Parts: sequence; C-alpha cells; structure tokens
Amino acid sequence: MKSRFWSVILAASVSLAAASTALADINDPSQDDAPPFMFDETDPFSLDDDRGAPERKLETRTRQLFDTPDNPAEYPEFARKIYLRAVDLHLAGNIHESIEYYKRAIMLDPDSAAYHADLGEAYRGIGLTREAIIEFETAVTLNPNLANALTTLGVIYDRENLPHKAIEYHRQALRLEPDNYVALNNIGHAYDSLGLVRAAVINYRKAIDINPEFTAAYVNLADTYLRVGQVADAVDILKTAISIVGTENISTGMYHNLLAEAYALQARYAESFETLKVAIAIEPSNQDAQRNFFYVFDNLAKEALKTGNAESATAYLSQAERTVGSGNPRMALFYNSIGTAYMQRKMCAEAFEAFKKASALIPSEPDFIRNMEDARGCAGG
Repeated sequence: MKSRFWSVILAASVSLAAASTALADINDPSQDDAPPFMFDETDPFSLDDDRGAPERKLETRTRQLFDTPDNPAEYPEFARKIYLRAVDLHLAGNIHESIEYYKRAIMLDPDSAAYHADLGEAYRGIGLTREAIIEFETAVTLNPNLANALTTLGVIYDRENLPHKAIEYHRQALRLEPDNYVALNNIGHAYDSLGLVRAAVINYRKAIDINPEFTAAYVNLADTYLRVGQVADAVDILKTAISIVGTENISTGMYHNLLAEAYALQARYAESFETLKVAIAIEPSNQDAQRNFFYVFDNLAKEALKTGNAESATAYLSQAERTVGSGNPRMALFYNSIGTAYMQRKMCAEAFEAFKKASALIPSEPDFIRNMEDARGCAGG
C-alpha cells in the first residue's frame, strides 16, 4: 500500500482546523487523494463460463501435443481440449505457455466468451493491459452475463486512472448481481477516486453488509475515513478487519500499518509504536511501515527526553534497534535526532554515542561527524 502517513501527519500538525473541515466530509471531498487498491483478486474467474457451467475437476491432464486436424469441424471437442490444457497451464503458473493454447482454442472457436476472458486474465497476469482489455471486452460482447469479466474490466480501468469507465462496467456487473460485494467494493473505490466520498462509503458499507468477512471493504472504508478526519471510526473498522483475519495473518501487515497511522493521528504514539512492531514482524520488508515506525519512534523518544525520562528514550531506542536492526541505514537519521535531543538535555556522553552510531552508518554525512565532535567537546573529550 502506498502510505499517506507523512503527508497526513504533516497536515494534522499544520492545522487542526483543516481536520475539522475534512470531517465535514463527506460534504467537500474535493481534496481527497485516491486510496490504495484493495480489490479481491484471489479468484477473479471460474476459468470456465461462470453461469450454468458444471464444476470441473482441476486434475492435471497428461501433457499432449495438439496438432490441428485438417478439418476442425469434424472434431467439435478439439477446441475445448486445447482450452482445458491452457487452463491447467494457467493454474500451474505457466502463463506464457497457457496464452499460446488459449489463442489456439480461440482460433478454432472464436465465439467462446470463456476462452477470451481467460486469455484476458492471462494477459493481465503478465502486465499486458491493452491486450487484456481487448479480450475481456470481446468476452462481454459475446456473453454480457459474465459478471466477473465485467468487474475485472472495471478494476483494470480504475487502475488505468479511468474511473468513469470503471464505474460503467461495475454498474453492468451489479445489474446482473446486485449482491456482488466485490463489485460493490470496487465501484466504491472508483467513486472515491472521483472524490465522491458519500457514494464510496455507501458502497463499501453495502459490501460489508453482504459479506461481513470481506476485509478489503473494511480497509478501503477505514482509509476513506482517515482522509476525511473520522479517525476514531477508522480505528474501530481496522480493529474489526484484523480480528476477522487474525492478528498474525500475513495480509494484516498492511492493516496494522494503517491502524498505526490512525493511532498516530490521535497522538497515541505508544500504541502506534506497538502496532508498527507487529506490522514489521509480519512484513519485515514493508518500507511504508518502516518509515512510519521511525516517525513514531522519533516522537516517542523526543517526548521522553523533553520530560527528562532518559530511561524511556533509551528503551524506545533499544526496541527500534531490535525491530529494524541497528545496522539499518534509516537508523542513522534517528541516532542523529536522538543525539540532538540528548545535547539539548546536556547529556553529552549519550549524545556522543548516538552521533557516533549515526556517522558509522553514513560516514559521508558531514553533519553527523560535526555533531559527534561537538558532543565529544561537550563531554570533555
């Protein structure tokens, strides 16, 4: 997820009036930025016609060479055999090879909506967006009842920053399936992208009402509430989402990060700090969570030093080192920041050690070296 943490915190610190204006909304959403994508794409297609098709076992068929017969019309099942081979390759992750089989099946049976839809999904899987759009649009032209294909077209157009087109396809899907909670969530995002916050919130909540365990809608809704200043509501919603999927679930690393942002907006830095530790434990490579962690840690340590509680500041520093590693280059900025706070408290020896660690991580930074020498002089060294 692309984090808004720094800009949000900055806005909150500049003007509390701005937050109260945002709280009004939902009535003036013109300044909204787009929330992260939270589309449920774990199974966007049935890999078969999604209306009236019998369930098909997904056992792997023996690999075989499909030589096109001289007269394909004499072999009505030939195209389907090729298609089913394509499906097996697709499911096994052999996307490029599956595409060749899908294309051969389509050459033999160009009017099969399922073949075009699945080829579109394969193209989408390797980032060929234009080709994917062509195949999906062909599929829904051949069979306007393919709700999943309509929804996926909406997702693609939203990602291409064409929310009006996205809404058009999501509406078609919802006319077919009014209770399609994925489509409701996705159309909510498209409305959100256009600044139509009320419409977005309504659709996110409809998705949740239909499927109370669909956490994507919870997180999108929480993100929207954060942007309009309804932080307490966002906290409650995120806690619910985390409780649904489980605290240690890998997918909740992003949820914890967003919850930590909400806590920070409420100046609940200690809770934000603990929540970010969980987020990083789940996803150690999450750069957004690391940035947020350092921001919160900096606030906590500085607050502790301002009140003369050097022990607490040292404890927070130790936790930060354990969480992200003392050799993390990001720590250099915060060793320097903490060193500066120590200097302000006339804690020269502690400041020297902090500046020394900062300069060790980034030896080319002259400010760190200068600060270290100042602290050395202050300490009588």
